[in-house]
Amino acid sequence: MSEPEEQLSPKELFWQYYRTNFWLHLAFLLTAAAVILCSLIMTSEGKTTVRVPGLPIQMPETCTSRRVWNMDCPGCGLTRSFINMSHGEVQKAFSFNPAGPFVYLFVLIQIPWHGYQLFRLLKMRRPVESAWLFVPLYGMSAAVLFQWLWRLSFGELR
Repeated sequence: MSEPEEQLSPKELFWQYYRTNFWLHLAFLLTAAAVILCSLIMTSEGKTTVRVPGLPIQMPETCTSRRVWNMDCPGCGLTRSFINMSHGEVQKAFSFNPAGPFVYLFVLIQIPWHGYQLFRLLKMRRPVESAWLFVPLYGMSAAVLFQWLWRLSFGELR
């Protein structure tokens, strides 16, 4: 006869099932916090210059679309928009990317949301799960694409 298999405790079963979920929520929380922190630290000068205080150089322009096709992509201006939102300059944030302030708020809300999910998991409670939680993500994606198409059709992009 074979030995009976060892039974897992409820705690072990819980973590066996939700371990990946925990690490994903932690990764999203840390990423959102890093994005907001960077936007608080960095400064935006003029139309294209982004600087990190203490560094004598400006950050390189990283938009591949602009370099390759000489055209703004749907996300162009989001970095400068985030920086201006963090510094309380909402009107300037809209001018860099009209969807930027909404995307900024979406990223900002991720911090307490994923913190709450982590708290639930640490208390051995299931995280809140619903297909409706993806609606804001789809909305932000649509807003970024829509503003780009709008600006493209009216010749506002370079």
